[in-house]
Amino acid sequence: LCRVASPPPPPPQGSTPFDDVCPVCGRTKSGSLNCCGSGGSWNKLCKGRPNWQKGYRACLPTGLLATSSPPEPLPPPPPCPPPPPPPRPLTEFEKQMLEEEQKRQVEQQKLDFEIQQKAAEELRKKQEEAAKERQKRKEEREAQRLSDLAQEKAEDLKSQYCGDKGGC
Repeated sequence: LCRVASPPPPPPQGSTPFDDVCPVCGRTKSGSLNCCGSGGSWNKLCKGRPNWQKGYRACLPTGLLATSSPPEPLPPPPPCPPPPPPPRPLTEFEKQMLEEEQKRQVEQQKLDFEIQQKAAEELRKKQEEAAKERQKRKEEREAQRLSDLAQEKAEDLKSQYCGDKGGC
């Protein structure tokens, strides 16, 4: 698509068809200057023929009477430049080089994927080993706790059986 003209600036705030001066004149569909027209300060504020007539008069150059004819519409924008020509066909050598480059890219993607898979597998193994090590330490602590508890129980039984004199 060809961009022909930039959009009109937004109308200043606060200007209405009740004002006598139009800060920004817009254009009607026929191309006439009018404060009520597209891009004009009063655009979408004009209701009825009296406002549109006032919008036309507000955009007349100073010194012109309201009975004079409206200014000529703007000339059409210049035509868009022609599209660029299509690219030339590839030579057999260029096709071969392109295919080889695509094959290299596919092979590189495969290698990258394999490296990611290996890294993920190594990480999974390390996590498994760490979990096993944590479980082992937990079991050792539990075994030590049970051993300490059994020893305490044995000492309690010995003291109950033999008494505090240590006569056993």
